[in-house]
Amino acid sequence: MNLEPNSKIYFIGIGGIAMSAAAGMAKQLGYEVSGCDSKTIYNPAKAVLDEQGVDYSVGYDAAHLPDLSTTTFVASAGEDETNPERSEE
Repeated sequence: MNLEPNSKIYFIGIGGIAMSAAAGMAKQLGYEVSGCDSKTIYNPAKAVLDEQGVDYSVGYDAAHLPDLSTTTFVASAGEDETNPERSEE
């Protein structure tokens, strides 16, 4: 994947330890990062996201999605087409 500098990346399932780590690394690399998870995000994932200044929402809703034409989406393996955010991306 070849992303332009300052690209937007949206993580669906951002509350997992691997997804939060990937989001944090993307933020450190200068990408605009946001995401959502279905439930409350607990530590250590929450701490990683908060420390890196990653914007995230709790509860899936297609209204959370950023501009679809300018965003790369990363979805956790556990997210299927019944997720309203996944079905929109």
